[in-house]
Amino acid sequence: MFHAQMRLSLDGCRKLAAFLASSARVRALSLSRNYLGDDGMQIICDGLRQNSSVTSIDLPDNNISDSGCLTLVAAIQHNRSLTQLQLSHNKIGDEGAIALAALIASSPSLKKLGLANNNIGKAGCQAMTEAIRASRTLKQLQLLPGNPVHAKDAKQMAKALVRNDKFSIKSMLGLSS
Repeated sequence: MFHAQMRLSLDGCRKLAAFLASSARVRALSLSRNYLGDDGMQIICDGLRQNSSVTSIDLPDNNISDSGCLTLVAAIQHNRSLTQLQLSHNKIGDEGAIALAALIASSPSLKKLGLANNNIGKAGCQAMTEAIRASRTLKQLQLLPGNPVHAKDAKQMAKALVRNDKFSIKSMLGLSS
């Protein structure tokens, strides 16, 4: 079976952004493997800023760096419906992770966040640990595998997970819970 790889062009991103800005019926946005990059993310976020109906955003494998992640966080920070955000297999580092941690700490609805296989290290892991302690809603955070997290920082996160009874250590490791 042959699967053609479709990629959303910047013009396609503009059309999608316009649709997102004007539609209150969109619940899920799945754009995995579109290699949007930060430029495509910037355009789509113009539409996401005006949309509060999206509950799930799926963006794995899109070449999103810290810059694109910061744009995304700014666009969705006031979305009170968003429950799931998947950003695995991108290029997000500590700066993006710190912004996401602030989102986790303040979000009244975010339950699942996927960040496996990015470039998140010590500072990002520490920010996520603090966010877990502060969050009242997050139930699943997948940070491993694929991020350069030190054992010491992973242990601190595990301690925060134990204190937060909504979590299981399996969710951090990407195992089924």
